Amino acid sequence: MKTISVSEMGTDEKNLIITIKNYAKVSGTTSKKIVKEITEDLEDLIDAKIAEKAYQEHLKNPKTTSHEEVMREFGLK
Repeated sequence: MKTISVSEMGTDEKNLIITIKNYAKVSGTTSKKIVKEITEDLEDLIDAKIAEKAYQEHLKNPKTTSHEEVMREFGLK
């Protein structure tokens, strides 16, 4: 992974880093833990968006396939 120097960052990125560091300081934790928590929260949001999109697609075409049908289709039953 490429390392990005501070001089290559824009104002928004620099402000984000400062905010994370400040939040870690007042929370009594580390920047690394804060970034990990933010990343996990973002991954949860991504999963929720994907699930919502899949659900909306299902509502458009509510055909389902049973477990038995899948097993037969792959020759497992």
